[in-house]
Amino acid sequence: MKKNFILFSSYDKWFSSQGSKFLRDILRNEWESNSSNVAFQLISQANGVKNSIFKSADDISISILTYPDKLNKIETFQREFVKKIKNFSKLSQSLAASSEELHAVISQFSENVTGSISTVGVINQNSQSVTKNLEQMDIKITEIKQRSNNISKLNQETLDDIGIFSNVVTEVSSNVGLLKEISDQISFLALNASIEAAKAGDDGKGFSVVADGVSNLAEKSKHAVKLISDSIIKIKERFGSWRETSEKSIYGLKDIFNSIENVKELSNKSMDLATLTSDQIGAVSESFTEFQSIMDEIERTANFVADSSSEIIDVVSNIEDESSMIFENFVDINNGIQASFKMITNQNPIWLLHFIYARRMDHIKWVKDVDEAIKTSSPESFPQLDHTKCKMGLWYYLAEVADEEQKVIHKRMEEPHRNLHQMAAKIRDAVKRKDNPTISRYRIELGKIYDEIAIIFNEYIDLLEKQALNSDF
Repeated sequence: MKKNFILFSSYDKWFSSQGSKFLRDILRNEWESNSSNVAFQLISQANGVKNSIFKSADDISISILTYPDKLNKIETFQREFVKKIKNFSKLSQSLAASSEELHAVISQFSENVTGSISTVGVINQNSQSVTKNLEQMDIKITEIKQRSNNISKLNQETLDDIGIFSNVVTEVSSNVGLLKEISDQISFLALNASIEAAKAGDDGKGFSVVADGVSNLAEKSKHAVKLISDSIIKIKERFGSWRETSEKSIYGLKDIFNSIENVKELSNKSMDLATLTSDQIGAVSESFTEFQSIMDEIERTANFVADSSSEIIDVVSNIEDESSMIFENFVDINNGIQASFKMITNQNPIWLLHFIYARRMDHIKWVKDVDEAIKTSSPESFPQLDHTKCKMGLWYYLAEVADEEQKVIHKRMEEPHRNLHQMAAKIRDAVKRKDNPTISRYRIELGKIYDEIAIIFNEYIDLLEKQALNSDF
């Protein structure tokens, strides 16, 4: 490897004997040359360029490998978004229909409210009229009360006068008794005069005439006394009846007066209630007016919602169309990525060899990271535990292997690779529990699984080296 070749024939002899080892060293990045030979220097530089290209290609490949998961999330989100948009469209249609129904109901209700406002206005006017009538009635009741009081006073005065007249009649009746006594005495005197005139004979004729005159006067006086006495009796009876009637009138007027007082009290209460009712009706009228304003605002809002819902339906329809185009673009992107996976897996074995070699180095570092997390008792420091999300898993579950011999090794790698990550997850849980015996036991199991997958990595690399050495360059 350190010889200087001057003739091409010498180089051909060397390459015939050392070519396979030379290419294997190149493939494994184990070739070094300190020779000043121009050819070896060019090979060394080309090998460095190759490694740089493979490193960049590996970074690009890993970046591409993360796209499917991201695209699946985006596609899931997009599907859910379209689903919600469709539901939103249905809701918008229902909202538009409901808004139209609400508009119809509000219009009818608004008409009813308007009618109610008119009715309340009429009731308010009637209530105010009732209040005014009650006020007038209160004035009239006050007048009636005053007049009844005056009548009661007049009746009382009349009753007092009747008492006075009754006393006068009683005195007159007493005087009539005296007249009767005087009349009786005159009659007695007339009788005596007649007797004396008879005794005197002719001498007593003149006296007899006087006696007859006195007797006639006595009869007339007696008759007059009787008439006066009968009249007085009738007057007394009538005064008694009049007094009784006056007393009944006074009692009746007192009842009327009390009734008027009750009516006035009821009238005052009615007037207070009428005033309160009028105020309440006024408040109800104002509430109805305010309610009408609110209903008008609701109606305007319902119209706006209906119009907005129609616009939303159009926008949702456009979004659905755009979403369909986005989905088609997702399909194209996904197909492109699938084609990239096929290129990674099935293009020339030199490229895949470097890719698998890099993944083996990833898992060597991955095991070191697991040990570091165990050492520091840091569950959060564990590397990727999902076997489908590490760089190897991102490629493995999307790769389509064409070569039959490669398929066998490729398939054997899946189970130990999955077990390796699952065992690390168990170790992480044991670290959380600080269960050191379990950690030690699981770490031994992890080592065994890694040894198994390391063998498969080596077999995979050996197969790809063999295919690379047999390829045409």
